[in-house]
Amino acid sequence: PTGGHLGVHKTYHKVSRLYYWPCLKADVARYVKECLTCQRVKPEQKLPTGFMGGHVAAHRIWQIISMDLFGPLPKTKHGNMYIFVVTDTFSKMNRFFAIKRANAQTIVKLVEDQIMLRQGIPEIIRCDNGVQFKSRDFDQLTKKYGTRIIFNPNYHPSPNPTERVNKVLKTMISAFITDTQ
Repeated sequence: PTGGHLGVHKTYHKVSRLYYWPCLKADVARYVKECLTCQRVKPEQKLPTGFMGGHVAAHRIWQIISMDLFGPLPKTKHGNMYIFVVTDTFSKMNRFFAIKRANAQTIVKLVEDQIMLRQGIPEIIRCDNGVQFKSRDFDQLTKKYGTRIIFNPNYHPSPNPTERVNKVLKTMISAFITDTQ
């Protein structure tokens, strides 16, 4: 359960920290390739078609962040149904927050308290066109701290690095959810 079904490369590095034997990498690759859970839940990886457009590069940590909501998921015993994901585009560090409601007030409070006041004020926030990010409350927060918002183009989420994190998160959660949730 602590492995997360993350693939050959990451599994090999986890195993190699504690063990070594001849052909370790080949054995790990064979094991991952034959994993029934991975075969069942992982999507096929294909190269994207076309160009992704302009790219804004970060030069320091927490200068540019991207964010997205993941869910709804089955309700936890604490009543949480969503995961709010924030990614620093420079360091690729992720912050995950379990939340009960995916509304603007919850998002604004988390961004201000857990990101801006702890990690630093980002210059740019990249997010999708969700109503939480287009709200007056979120707009006031970004104006208060002088942060610029870049919205993903409609139906084209690939410029947002958090979408890739969500893809991995979906695979990990799918590997551990049972029929009875």
